[in-house]
Amino acid sequence: MYRSIIILFLLAGLLSGCIKEDMDNCEAKLRLSFRYTYNNQRQNLLASQVGDIRVYLFDQKTGVLTDIIRADRQDIDRGWLEPDIPEGVYTAVAWGASGEDMMQGGYQDAEMTNPATHTYSPQVRIGVTTLDTFRMMLVSNPLSAGSTGEVTPVRINFDHLFFAIAKDMSVTKENNRTVEFDFIKNTSTLKVRITGLQYLSAQASATDQPLYVFATGPNERYLYDNRIDPNTREVHYEPPYTTLTATTMDVDIRIQRLDIAYHSIHPVLFYIQSKTTGQDMIIPLDVTDAILRAEDAQGNPIWQTQEDVDREDEFPFEISILHDLSVRVTVNGFEIVDVNPGVDRN
Repeated sequence: MYRSIIILFLLAGLLSGCIKEDMDNCEAKLRLSFRYTYNNQRQNLLASQVGDIRVYLFDQKTGVLTDIIRADRQDIDRGWLEPDIPEGVYTAVAWGASGEDMMQGGYQDAEMTNPATHTYSPQVRIGVTTLDTFRMMLVSNPLSAGSTGEVTPVRINFDHLFFAIAKDMSVTKENNRTVEFDFIKNTSTLKVRITGLQYLSAQASATDQPLYVFATGPNERYLYDNRIDPNTREVHYEPPYTTLTATTMDVDIRIQRLDIAYHSIHPVLFYIQSKTTGQDMIIPLDVTDAILRAEDAQGNPIWQTQEDVDREDEFPFEISILHDLSVRVTVNGFEIVDVNPGVDRN
């Protein structure tokens, strides 16, 4: 009986190609583990918010793209997968989207050939694309000359975009290893309520308000490490839906990542314009600046760091136009007293 058991164990080892005397065929497991905890709930919301994950593997020595690994629904629900990856050291860049297919949700992975002229191949190539030439970007259409912004998304209500990275990812046969990817969400929503519309038009109605509301931001495309491409084009963002009464307008505008350092120099702006004349009804509002100025009831900044901003899904703005055409701006209930937008009287 015992002899039979020993023989069975030896046969199992031979069939798997893994025995003590010959370890060359014994491959350790590499597990890619996914989470999404960089949110304001500080819980793992991966399964409920992410529908597609693609891991781009770059050889760390050459910087060349070697493979793209896609996680399926089962992988995302359990939070990991165990792909077969050749031995080596890699930079693994993971991108996720809220929909089932990020390439159908408003994005494309691209190979940039000339950033200054916005020339690119709309699909990455294994063995050719490098860390330097890789871009993740919105699928956009160019705007005509004289427009506010340079491009506008093909899908106004594009999927939420997620990012994570693992550098120095060493793959060997000797050791089991788990590599963690904790995503941040690049997209956020400006939830804007505008009140006092009756002061802008003597014939205000709930069906025909002469207002054009949108935002602009230079954040069309990302480098491999989630920094905004310095040569990115300015995106013109419009609300997919608007709720309107004779006195109030509510809009949600989805935008790409608010990068504090980058957008302090190249601001994201919120506009209210006249539909008939195209003139600004208020001085364009610097969104990032207003967010960083917001305070809680104790006088403490609500969002101080890039991590604070990245964790937030929605930023509530209220723009109150008063009877004398002065403007009051609040962010999350806090009045921004020194932003000083005002209705354009020209």
